[in-house]
Amino acid sequence: MIHFPVHHPVALSSALLRFGIVLRHAGEHREAIKYFKQLSDHSEITGDNETFAIAQHNIAISHMAKHESMEALECLTMQKEIADTSGIMDLQVKPCYFE
Repeated sequence: MIHFPVHHPVALSSALLRFGIVLRHAGEHREAIKYFKQLSDHSEITGDNETFAIAQHNIAISHMAKHESMEALECLTMQKEIADTSGIMDLQVKPCYFE
């Protein structure tokens, strides 16, 4: 019997998001950003706009913790643009894993 690996985009997205959140809470903001950027890249490949916006939001939070305001603003701007153009109103009012 041949077994094929199961690749489920939601499982990968969930894992990347949770790794990033744990690292951010541990104060490892630079490492957290790496996971959130992987999540952002993965969501672009899968066409998941909501996950892309959530990734940008979490990257912004990590930049804010590092006192990198301009980088945070760039990410929040991308989050808002994707929410506006995709009609994902929940992203404008939900905390998106905000601390």
